[in-house]
Amino acid sequence: MNVKNFLTFSFVFMIIFLVTDGFHHRHFHTLSSTNCPDETKPLVVTIKSFHTKIFNFGQKVITEIVYEVEEPLNDLKMTAQISRCNYTKSSICELYLEKATITDICEIIEMEDTAWTAYLQTFNPPISKCPIEPGNFTSRYASEKTDMIDLSAWFSDGLWQIQNILYSGDQKVGCFITEIEIYTPEQEH
Repeated sequence: MNVKNFLTFSFVFMIIFLVTDGFHHRHFHTLSSTNCPDETKPLVVTIKSFHTKIFNFGQKVITEIVYEVEEPLNDLKMTAQISRCNYTKSSICELYLEKATITDICEIIEMEDTAWTAYLQTFNPPISKCPIEPGNFTSRYASEKTDMIDLSAWFSDGLWQIQNILYSGDQKVGCFITEIEIYTPEQEH
């Protein structure tokens, strides 16, 4: 994997899964994750269900997403487009990152002890190598305030929308839109 792909993947990964700022006690949680609505033909990878459970008065949110894979996947790459949306009308969004491409995803999946290893370990059954065989894969993860990373310089509070397109070789196999809310709880005095 070349350095550009590694840095791009790391950047997009942090946006999608670790958007928190422990210094300012910022929180995030996934509001929705859906298949792209404008697909004209069925894709190989689809979201079958999305659920969230809120605990501790909103301090912790458990998110569960079930993906269905209908045929073996190999030679994976992904593009991501990130927008910041209006809180009152999510259809009004400002483009933040037009298109980031992550190649060599199969190499990334097989790496150990990396920033994205924790996310890959949320899948049941585990995703640890390519090809990814057909079946249902459930990702279950918690989002809460954390001291893991400080991204305050990059992302403000708000509603963020990420569109990911997954490719196996040159074939488009999946398209997903995820909305994430980032917010700073009011300080108690």
